[in-house]
Parts: sequence; C-alpha cells; structure tokens
Amino acid sequence: PRFGVNVVDLKLMEPMAEDEEETAFKGKEGDEDPDFYLDTRTNRWYMTICRLLRDGEPLKYRYCLYCSEHPFEGYTFVDCGRQGAETGGSIVPIGDKVHFVCGSDFDKRAIYHVYEMPDFSTFEYLKCDYDDGGFRGWGTIIPCPMGTRMRYYWLTFDRHNGSSYNWSYGNFYCFEAEE
Repeated sequence: PRFGVNVVDLKLMEPMAEDEEETAFKGKEGDEDPDFYLDTRTNRWYMTICRLLRDGEPLKYRYCLYCSEHPFEGYTFVDCGRQGAETGGSIVPIGDKVHFVCGSDFDKRAIYHVYEMPDFSTFEYLKCDYDDGGFRGWGTIIPCPMGTRMRYYWLTFDRHNGSSYNWSYGNFYCFEAEE
C-alpha cells in the first residue's frame, strides 16, 4: 500500500514430469520458500526455490538457484545447496555483493548457511555469539547504512517444535552487528 497497487499477470509453473531432472525450473510437489531478486549490475533475475532433493534417504530440502534475463520466464538452473536440510532463505544484497542466507539442520539451533551468489557449492556459517538465534527459522538479514558505517540486523524466529514451549513461528529474535 505504501507504493501503490501493482498488478502482475502470472501463470503457474509447468509441473515436473517424473523422469525430469529434479533441478528443472518446473513445479515439484513440496516446493517452498522462494525468493526473487533483480541484480541491477548484471540485469539478471535470480530465484531461489527450496526443494526436496534426492540425497540418499530420506529426501532433504535444499535450495536451488535459477537465473533469467526476464522476471517471469526463461529461468535456467545455476546451482544448489549440498549440505544440511535447508529452509527459510533470503537473498540479501550487502555492499557490492549478493548473498543468500538460509536455515539448516533440524538437530541444531542457530545453524545458518551464508552463500555468496551465484555459487552454492560453498558457504560460511553465520556466526552467533548465542545459541538462541531461532531453531531453523527464517533468517532475514537487513543491511542498514548508519552514516559512514553499515550495521546489520538479523531477524529470525523459531519453527514449530523448535523449543519446549512449542510456539509455531512465535519467538522473534533481533541481533545487531557491525560486520
């Protein structure tokens, strides 16, 4: 509402056939948590989709990265995550680089992967001073210019069964960092 009303013509993704590559840019049952970003330096659109991938048994959610020169068509596969059980990701521009941050691993708290796009082959862990950074919750990093310095706010929350008090999406955390 702050910026007016926008109307966009959309269509559903074509469904994936059983014999297609699981990284194809088609709709697959279980797809979730997409994010969308225009890199103005390269004039390319990026989309991430969290998808159940075959990596042994059981299936694991991993992020797939796609790229296109158009916002709603022509996406090709770029890369995908290779470790953990990812979910809740956000594309975050910081300075002249673009990062992708997502939660990972059910058995640990405050485990987040930080990828430097467009390469998902390696990641850094988001380093937390406290283990109370949410249980595999959405990690949204917001860069905020403060004069000549940059501060970063990390907003996250717990997922269902993430704590003993079992609040689904109920516990919000906000951290501040200067690097």
